[in-house]
Amino acid sequence: MDKIKNTILPFSFSVITLGCAKNEVETSRLEKAFNLIGWEETSISKAEIVIVNSCAFIQDAIEETMQTIDIVRHSLKKGQNLFLYGCLVNLYLKTAKQKLNKINYLTLNDIKKFSEKPGKSSKKFSNNELPYYSRKKGGIFYLRVSDGCNNRCSYCTIPIIRGKLKSNSINDLEKSIEEIKKRKPREVNLISQDLSAWGSEKQVYENHYKLLKMLSSVPWIRFLYWHPARIDKYLADLYKKFPNLVSYLDTPIQHVSNHLLKKMNRENQDLEKIKDNLMLLKEARPDMVLRTTLMVGFPGETEKDFLRLADLVQDNLFTWIGIFAYSNMKNTLSYGFAEQIPYNEKIRRYNFLTELRDRCTNEKLHEFMDKTYNCLIIGKDFQGIHARPYFSADDIDGHVLIENSSVKIRSGSFKKIVIKQILYPDMIGEIIE
Repeated sequence: MDKIKNTILPFSFSVITLGCAKNEVETSRLEKAFNLIGWEETSISKAEIVIVNSCAFIQDAIEETMQTIDIVRHSLKKGQNLFLYGCLVNLYLKTAKQKLNKINYLTLNDIKKFSEKPGKSSKKFSNNELPYYSRKKGGIFYLRVSDGCNNRCSYCTIPIIRGKLKSNSINDLEKSIEEIKKRKPREVNLISQDLSAWGSEKQVYENHYKLLKMLSSVPWIRFLYWHPARIDKYLADLYKKFPNLVSYLDTPIQHVSNHLLKKMNRENQDLEKIKDNLMLLKEARPDMVLRTTLMVGFPGETEKDFLRLADLVQDNLFTWIGIFAYSNMKNTLSYGFAEQIPYNEKIRRYNFLTELRDRCTNEKLHEFMDKTYNCLIIGKDFQGIHARPYFSADDIDGHVLIENSSVKIRSGSFKKIVIKQILYPDMIGEIIE
């Protein structure tokens, strides 16, 4: 029995994914590439190679990756090998290659070498055979329409890690879209570093319209990561024309002080103009729910600047707000900026704004109390049945825990649920039979 437990399956792999939904898509591509050369996915304990698909967006993400590598390395048995993959590899290959000297790493192109391993017949794959989507329970899909970014925000490592904007054409995505549609999707989240820029480097500006037509049979479509400076009539018209595009938008504002936005290379982002444009969305969809991201502690942020962020949090404009402290990342433009904010002060501002956000979002969620919403059932655990209304995005927002959880419900189905209680960031609901 012990021998069976300790058996390492030849030509097998296992992937640990860190980071965002875009990384989940990258893992899907990685898994498909290995499948195409004849390798089999298995558990970490049995895999011949274990791969950590890394995140490196901020320093905390790098530290999490290195901690994960250390934990996995100490758990491996004889005959198992550990490889680093993804964003941290890309970052170090471009900025600090010597840091990879003691770590085995691979890129997508390296996978082809594993097909030439002795004892395994050589098989090939091309990148156009790899999917641009990932799948989660409950019929939830993420479709990545582009990679990289041309915005060049001064604090951001994405252009270093992922390179310039590389948009997939509709033709590139067609195979992935057909595969998704065959799997009875309930929700498709459209993702990229900046969804509003998709196709812009090729001077193609109507991809969103064409894609939404192709996905017209999917109950829910969700837009994530739309640049606030590009909220306009075109976007509002998409919400008018496509009823399955849910009334939700994630648009990262980052800050409201113009002198800081200029230093961030986001100077086209005037708050009052953005508010006016957001009204276009509210006119198209009166039930529109907005999410944003705010950054505290950017170099040169004064107490007055910080308090302006606090005013925005209390402005009742956004239902959901993500907050993070500025990370002074090497090789970004802002790394050499003067007036760096001391670490303790950044944490003070982060804690203050987070607590304020929690109170304000809790109050805003009470607006949904005693109202009934069509909710997507996403699964069940020891707490009960979990669901999401249109105003909650997968993974990042609160969800609904169903009180009468003894009712048998299929994951991926839609049910009418009345919100009975708020337990920030989540809600308690009851199914309407």
